[in-house]
Amino acid sequence: MVRTIPNPPQEIEKIRKALDELNDKAVSQQELPRIIQQLISKSSELKIEIISIKPRDDIRRNDEFLPKGVSKAYVEMIVKCPYRVLGEYLKALSDLPIIFTIESMRIERAKTEKDKIDTKEEANPLIATLILSTYTIWQI
Repeated sequence: MVRTIPNPPQEIEKIRKALDELNDKAVSQQELPRIIQQLISKSSELKIEIISIKPRDDIRRNDEFLPKGVSKAYVEMIVKCPYRVLGEYLKALSDLPIIFTIESMRIERAKTEKDKIDTKEEANPLIATLILSTYTIWQI
């Protein structure tokens, strides 16, 4: 053991710093408005039309494998935007101050007045339904 961890106090301090960083990114259940605000702010920067955004309390997947005092909060988000903008938004989720996981994503072509495919990207928006989750901490 001494060879694998030659300086235990230094290793303990590294673990404490990592835990503090995780605590900064973790949210409590009462902070759901903050979670939704983070999602909306990034989408408005990219000029994404939000059709719907709401918390989903009816989804519970594998919560029995989470540590005690930790659960997941789910948010359903339906957006309308071009393909490239959707990709930029999904990439930007990792830069937000809250940790998000994309649980599921369904993409379909938005129905337009003319049902033919136009060559302009903006003329062919997509409707994406995203189920996002974040970990919520009751106690540490």
